[in-house]
Amino acid sequence: MSSDGEHKWVHGRGFIQVAPVLVWAATKDPEHVVADCDTSRHLATVGVEPEYEFGFQMHYEVDDIVNVAWDELWRYGTIEGVVEAPELAIIRYQKVYGSDFISNLEGSVIVLATDVPDRTELELIEHLTALGGNVDDMKRTMQHRFDTLSAVVHGRDIPACP
Repeated sequence: MSSDGEHKWVHGRGFIQVAPVLVWAATKDPEHVVADCDTSRHLATVGVEPEYEFGFQMHYEVDDIVNVAWDELWRYGTIEGVVEAPELAIIRYQKVYGSDFISNLEGSVIVLATDVPDRTELELIEHLTALGGNVDDMKRTMQHRFDTLSAVVHGRDIPACP
């Protein structure tokens, strides 16, 4: 599902055929969730907010007609179950600093156990209010995150951007 306009949003959902603990662990490598398809550079700094189960700050730069840079904070928490066996785990991320071209950028990654053993539901949600960007770019980034997580939990290389 998605909506284009001044405030853009995308909501996607899929299943990965492994236990949630493996998907949750894979999300904790910033390179597995980075939005690198439409950015020029990125740098992750892990552990900037030790009060969270896990987290990092991601700095992005886009070289275009105008250079745009911003920082996002990614915060992780196991909601149901335990870290070693999550049944419901959520990541929240949001822009916290940078270019005024991006008024709002926030999202969630939800890792959910299913009734089927070794099957994880993964929900990806993102909201964007910005002078640039569009729903197609957001969908491409979301698909790449899903494809990357699915690949790495099955021992495959990170796929190229779609």
